[in-house]
Amino acid sequence: MDTSCLFTAALQLRGPWKVGSVDFRDAGDGGRGLHIMIGFEPGVRFHCPETGCRGAPVRCMTRGSACGDT
Repeated sequence: MDTSCLFTAALQLRGPWKVGSVDFRDAGDGGRGLHIMIGFEPGVRFHCPETGCRGAPVRCMTRGSACGDT
């Protein structure tokens, strides 16, 4: 079982959610931090929190803020 599948199971994520990547990084204070990127299956549609539209396509997102309809 690869690391992404292991963490997806450990976090009990259900589709379309999944762990995209897992890595350890230097924390700068001599320690290390565990970074887990949560993603979703391509083409999935979600409920839009702004308009209430159901089945809205996902827009390009960067660190939690929309970057436009590209």
